[in-house]
Amino acid sequence: MDKFQIIKNCGDGTYGTVVEAVNKTTRETVAIKKMKRKFESWDEAMSLREVKTLRRLNHKFVVKLKEVIRVQNDVYLVFEHMKGTILDHMREYKRFRGAHGLPNEQIRTIMKQLLVGLAFIHERGYFHRDLKPENLLYQDGSLKIADFGLSKEFVANQNQTNYVSTRWYRAPEIMLRQKKYDCGIDIFAAGCIFAEMFSGDPLFPGSSETDMLHRISKLLGCVPASWKEGYEVASSIGLTNIHGALIEPSQDQLV
Repeated sequence: MDKFQIIKNCGDGTYGTVVEAVNKTTRETVAIKKMKRKFESWDEAMSLREVKTLRRLNHKFVVKLKEVIRVQNDVYLVFEHMKGTILDHMREYKRFRGAHGLPNEQIRTIMKQLLVGLAFIHERGYFHRDLKPENLLYQDGSLKIADFGLSKEFVANQNQTNYVSTRWYRAPEIMLRQKKYDCGIDIFAAGCIFAEMFSGDPLFPGSSETDMLHRISKLLGCVPASWKEGYEVASSIGLTNIHGALIEPSQDQLV
């Protein structure tokens, strides 16, 4: 790590802390994530989900993992540097322009890059599982999909873990405890981001999973009986299609 000069701290997440740094030799600016957990061996470090995924995803709209460094039991992931995120861009545009949403042309360009990048990821057999504005790096009109800590290789008909993605961008099949889901959860999150860029506010800012499901059902409709896996859970919180009417949740359900 001696070859890097730390410029500033960029953030502290669940799995690691990120700093901006400069390579002293090449003068290239990079982003370095120091993982919070310790790694007893090099093989253990290279088996890290984010590392395994990004080594197979070389694309112009996916952040580039440049190097993996292990010093004693600490592991550092060195990425190409981008000055901000889509969330930062939306906030800056609102603060300096007074507008709640981004211009249509910008949204069109951003969404094209996001969907092309997602198509590549899905074609390679992976899904991201945590798309949100904070995980979309953005600089000078260019987007990079980042933070693959929850990404996973897709295996058809295999049960998946329940908890993925930040709640406001979480697909209903996950909240309804569906055991098998696919790349559609990334498309749902992309749709939420699409709407947020227009309005400047999250589309489904639920305070809990139950609140999220009610917000989604009010916009998209109740859960139909034909969706057997989700119907049983949905009916317990009043989201099933009974005579076409939505049953409002009780206060204790919103906790």
